[in-house]
Amino acid sequence: MDGVVSSKDKISTGLSLVLSQENAELQTTISDRQFTIILRYLGSFPDIQSQTAISMIPLLNGFAVGTAAKEAILQLAAQPQILYIDITHQMEYEQAVSVNSRISACFPMYDKTEQLLRGNGVLVGIIDSGIDLSHPAFLREDGTYRIRSYWNQAQSGNSPEPYGFGTQYSEAQLGTVMQRNISSFPLDTSGHGTAVASIVAALSPDADIIGVATLPNTAAFLCAVDYVVRYAMQQTLPLVLNLSYGNNYGDHQGNAIVELYLETLRANGKITIVTGTGNEGNTGRHRYIEGNMLQHIGFLVGESLQIFNLQLWFAWGFRFLFRFNSPSGNASPYYDSDRQGYFYQELSNTSKISVQIGLPSPYNVNREIFIQFQGNPIPYGYWDLTIIPYQNQSYQIHAWLPVAASTPAVVEFEIPTSELSLTVPSSLSSVISVGAYNQMQLSLAPFSGKGGGNVQKPDVIAPGVDILVANAGGGYTLRSGTSFATPFVSAAAANLMQWGITDGNDPFLYGERLKAYLTAAANPLPGRNQVPNFSEGWGRLCANASVPESTI
Repeated sequence: MDGVVSSKDKISTGLSLVLSQENAELQTTISDRQFTIILRYLGSFPDIQSQTAISMIPLLNGFAVGTAAKEAILQLAAQPQILYIDITHQMEYEQAVSVNSRISACFPMYDKTEQLLRGNGVLVGIIDSGIDLSHPAFLREDGTYRIRSYWNQAQSGNSPEPYGFGTQYSEAQLGTVMQRNISSFPLDTSGHGTAVASIVAALSPDADIIGVATLPNTAAFLCAVDYVVRYAMQQTLPLVLNLSYGNNYGDHQGNAIVELYLETLRANGKITIVTGTGNEGNTGRHRYIEGNMLQHIGFLVGESLQIFNLQLWFAWGFRFLFRFNSPSGNASPYYDSDRQGYFYQELSNTSKISVQIGLPSPYNVNREIFIQFQGNPIPYGYWDLTIIPYQNQSYQIHAWLPVAASTPAVVEFEIPTSELSLTVPSSLSSVISVGAYNQMQLSLAPFSGKGGGNVQKPDVIAPGVDILVANAGGGYTLRSGTSFATPFVSAAAANLMQWGITDGNDPFLYGERLKAYLTAAANPLPGRNQVPNFSEGWGRLCANASVPESTI
């Protein structure tokens, strides 16, 4: 435990809880147990690697991922070159496009000479569940494949460097695989990535696609992003990153480690990052708590749930006491938010609570309390989080439960807060964050994640209800979600980057400049004159209207 204390400023609150739990529960070392970590470092990666036995993968811009046992993590944290270490977190997917959807989003796009914009010379990265490469949606008009490179992280074989896992297929290899109709080629079992990629393929038919079937955790996700960015750099291609992915881990202010990594990519080429705001707008997973009096915050736990977490985020200056009451009336002791450390409480012979109270990190002024509930199963019904002010001081707390897709049973606040229901990484300022609307009714989709406070998100909204998409395994189907609104904006970005970069009209038309064009051309929903707002941002995507008359 001494190692955890001495290196506490470098280790995330969630990782600290995991390491502390091992001491409290097992009373032994965990040399056989491995944890996947994400770290940020200074200096030379080979020098750092030479000082540890941990197997690590270097990413761009001073980030790395690795797998290590507890003692190795503590030793790594003691190295002066290591800035921060976090544990990996689960990621969740946030689905040919109909004529009505195209028209609603103002496609097709033309420049002012009436030339059709098709994404020529631009690479679009689809990081998702995979792509059904045999689907005709991904054939060019001449019959060749549009996928330039594809990495399946779950398939063993020809792994790309420097990652050392999964199988990579080049454009030539993909053609051979498809021509031979090899039945063992991995399919997109969920169909999510196929659906997302088909929207880009339909709206930017000349853009090249690079795909990654990524494992559903933040370490694998960062490797996938790193792979796509490196490929774009090697090929000197402008890049649109489509990220229809998200989770609830972080303060939703752009400070999660995934967001910190994405922010550094601005130095790695002409990159535009587009991400969905998630489908948590009506799931009850966020609650804002403020006041200077005792409060009872109820949250419902469904049947048969065995584990979930709750995060409390608040500014350093706030102090309060808190405890939990189970549906049967068993209560934890009161915890002091100002008392850093690990606390463990057995509420009954079937349930327990682990609490890790952290400090602000070098990258986040806010403080986190990470609480894990475990049971066999966890008692179902309404739980109570009691907040008591410390010496009548006021407090402001944001509480998040995991995203709905990650829990097999309901977990929701009795009285949720819909603002700041967007998922990470869409809270990052520099990405283009996309909400969803019902294009038939011209109304906001109730599931669309929202911004709040000083997080002015989404940037725009796009069609996201009953979108016609390619179905993995053949044919077409309808899907709904911000995942399927996001590629509308990715396609608009690719077509704008063709006009600016490929066609030579504006070599700086990417990133924030491109976002400015999209938001300026957006149309508010009927009856919503106050823009931007936390539900729709600047309004509905109007792709064709975003094409500039001339360069700035």
